[in-house]
Amino acid sequence: MFSNLFTYFRIKKYIPDMEVCYKLIKGQIARDIALKIESKSNFGIEPEITAKLSKYRIGKNHLKFGVVPISYYPRTINEGKKLKQ
Repeated sequence: MFSNLFTYFRIKKYIPDMEVCYKLIKGQIARDIALKIESKSNFGIEPEITAKLSKYRIGKNHLKFGVVPISYYPRTINEGKKLKQ
């Protein structure tokens, strides 16, 4: 929620769970923002990447953000799952 307070006005999209989502971006954009990343902690990098992407512009336009749900169906023991519950 805290990250959305700073990024929503630019990207006009609420991101429900920013810390665990996948980020799909073009390689050149990733290289551009990688040079500007300042966080040294594991937990600080996700909000920083989202903030940098929300500020990133191509010409006069900000990037378009989207939220895509991802489903996960774990394997059963019969299908080859090796860990016991």
